Amino acid sequence: MTGALNVLNTQVFTPQLTRPNAAKTAIIVTDGKPTVPSTVEAAVRAVNDSGIRRLVVGVTNQIDNRTLKQISSPPKTFGETYFVATDYRTLSAQVSAQLIAKACPGTSTTTTGTTTVTTPSSTPYYCRGILDLAFVVDGSGSICNDLDVKTCDNWKAIIDFLRSIVAAMSVSPNEIRVGMIVFASEQSTRVLWNLTTYMDKVSLMQAIDNMQYVAGGTTFLTDGLYLLRTVVFGGSADRSNVANAAIIITDGKPTNYSTVPAAIDAVHKAGIYTLVVGITNMIDEDELRLISSPPKKVNVNYFMTPDYNLFANVGKALLESTCNRPTAA
Repeated sequence: MTGALNVLNTQVFTPQLTRPNAAKTAIIVTDGKPTVPSTVEAAVRAVNDSGIRRLVVGVTNQIDNRTLKQISSPPKTFGETYFVATDYRTLSAQVSAQLIAKACPGTSTTTTGTTTVTTPSSTPYYCRGILDLAFVVDGSGSICNDLDVKTCDNWKAIIDFLRSIVAAMSVSPNEIRVGMIVFASEQSTRVLWNLTTYMDKVSLMQAIDNMQYVAGGTTFLTDGLYLLRTVVFGGSADRSNVANAAIIITDGKPTNYSTVPAAIDAVHKAGIYTLVVGITNMIDEDELRLISSPPKKVNVNYFMTPDYNLFANVGKALLESTCNRPTAA
């Protein structure tokens, strides 16, 4: 690390190579502790003295937040000048949007497949604000045709989608808090965690990674909506002065469909703003419209994707609707 900082200072940002009127910014990506930690402080001071701003990305659970803080520029705060990704597989999804927003103020990112394009914008593609948010995720047998999670790419795609959405949000005790519900059979529908269980992005991402496919066979959405209204948004973790929103993800028709209208009506009367993602061509658009909040418009309140390439198909529109939701519950 010391060698890299010295190269920045003496070979990259030299008077001959830098423009006098241009800012100097470095993005440092690392997955561990420096080999010689005792030499880092002096190297950081030298880079500081040269006016080089550092944004630092730590990858994997082996990184040390104190090191990331030490290397980064002031204010040396998570989400501002240093960032954490739990693995390389979804590094871009976890940190690219917020990193670009900090490195290039006044830009936004659009992701298609594995390609991220940066364009000028007054609003970065990153969701900041104060919100209590719950995901309500279909874990029924149809997701994987009752296959084991180890052989089910569809469930893995849902996990990656959840990670990508959370990665673009300012998760913290005072901003966005996230709860998680999985619905399937009556026995397996449950709250995985509440709004105050994981209030930093690293632990939340780890929890998402650890979500198991329940393969519940049936699709008891009504039970999931009941838990949404009475447990996640009905307990002490729910902030009374903060808007409530839910992102519901499903791939088919609820088993107990006749009970859904009353259940979703109770959710909406409780002031919970609902956005719905329907996956595959087996979904019914009228049902998605029913479950979503007004004005019940496609790509505004409900979203449809023909396959499990979820983030590429609906991620940006879903994030925009989540970030631009009504500000009061």
